[in-house]
Amino acid sequence: MGRTEITALLLLLPAMALGAEDDRVLLRDPDPEVRCAAVKRIGREGGDDAVPALLDAAFDPFFDVSVAALEALALIGPPARSAIPRLEELVLV
Repeated sequence: MGRTEITALLLLLPAMALGAEDDRVLLRDPDPEVRCAAVKRIGREGGDDAVPALLDAAFDPFFDVSVAALEALALIGPPARSAIPRLEELVLV
């Protein structure tokens, strides 16, 4: 199974199939497509620990991962307000 197929599976599997901790591990994968898929899963599932993980992903060097993280934070809404001070760093760079 290639990376494309793995990425597609990540987007389709429910979070409980892997678990939140597995998603966090995938955020460190060398393949940006895998990281992007993990970000989308984390954002879709939400949860208390989603905001810190997505905030870190917002600073990913791969543009698509960073944008996916920002979109996920926006979808989370008010619970993601704690991320605003650090996100200002993206604008001030």
